[in-house]
Amino acid sequence: MRFPTYRFDNNAQGKFILNIIFGQSKYYVDNLSENTKRGIREKLRRGEYPGFAPLGYKNNTVNHTIEIDPEVSGKVKELFELYATGRYSLDDLRKLATASGLASRRKRGKLSKSNIERLLKNPFYYGAFVFKGQLYEGTHPPIITKELFDKVQKVFNLRSKPRKNGPHYHVFRGFIRCGKCGGMITSEIQKQKYIYYRCTKKKGKCDEPFLREEVLVEQINEAIKKVSIENDLKNFLLKMIDEESTNSTTSFSISFLNNRIGEIDKKLNILLDAYLNQVISEEEYKKKESSLLNEKLEIKEKLTYLESRGKVWLELARNFVISCGQASYIATKGSLEEKREFFKKIGSNFRLSGAKLLFSYNLPYSFLVKNRQIENWGGRGDLNPQPPEPQSGALAS
Repeated sequence: MRFPTYRFDNNAQGKFILNIIFGQSKYYVDNLSENTKRGIREKLRRGEYPGFAPLGYKNNTVNHTIEIDPEVSGKVKELFELYATGRYSLDDLRKLATASGLASRRKRGKLSKSNIERLLKNPFYYGAFVFKGQLYEGTHPPIITKELFDKVQKVFNLRSKPRKNGPHYHVFRGFIRCGKCGGMITSEIQKQKYIYYRCTKKKGKCDEPFLREEVLVEQINEAIKKVSIENDLKNFLLKMIDEESTNSTTSFSISFLNNRIGEIDKKLNILLDAYLNQVISEEEYKKKESSLLNEKLEIKEKLTYLESRGKVWLELARNFVISCGQASYIATKGSLEEKREFFKKIGSNFRLSGAKLLFSYNLPYSFLVKNRQIENWGGRGDLNPQPPEPQSGALAS
């Protein structure tokens, strides 16, 4: 073997020198690999993502950081907000993304449904990231909140539930009890197309009559409409909440959340020590660490809100008003899954008795239902809400 600078003859000396050259090359490669892994571990420890920034972000090659892409981030956030409503499918979002000019960065082509799904399931957008199956807290700025991300995941879980008994999924099975014997209400198909809900009769003989799904849905719609408010009242209340939030501070809550973050950091250190001392397995370590990091990120979001907007009760009031503003749409145009989830949020103790749906309104929705008869509710004389109907028969509060 002859080279411009080396020559290896076919004898003992040539083979020996060749092995030395090969050993030096192998050492260089192994050393480079160790240094690279050490650098990645250091970046992970600092919360820096060791890879290309996802859609909506861009890599700063000067400072070696990841920054928000202002031209794309707004479109990405809109995808999360639209899917969280539950009214759009992945195919709908794909079409909207194409129409808005949102495209894949690497292939510079249209986003596919799988691209949209990976984007909506990527924790990178709320300030964390996954590397080799482990969740890390990132230092990059988030595009969305953890709350919005969780809403999107709930929609995924809702749509991924298996559909039994044919193509129709029995939405209202599993949370309503029989008003006579206390057994669970199940469902079955009659005449190959109609769904009826009935008592399972597992607690003994029960003569509770069957209830057709369409009739049950009508009763649920009426219950949801009871907590609906008009858009002008919703906007008025949101305006009042915004004005109140600008003048509110909660130092106690902020101190409490800061202490909680300190407790989580201590738990993470103890968890790491337990893993390094082989007290727990790697799988247990990753699972618990992921749970603690998610809790820490949620607390940080609450802390940011408290420091910038005001008391935590204002956020609860805001969610309540927004929820009541959505009630009318859900009752008239929402899917069965949306009706079920909203109904479970506003009520409890669901039971069927004499083909009538009975339940109790949860706070603060019960307050709204009971006080609708007060004229000029909310201080708006032009609204003049009508008195409530008696809560009997199908709707018991």
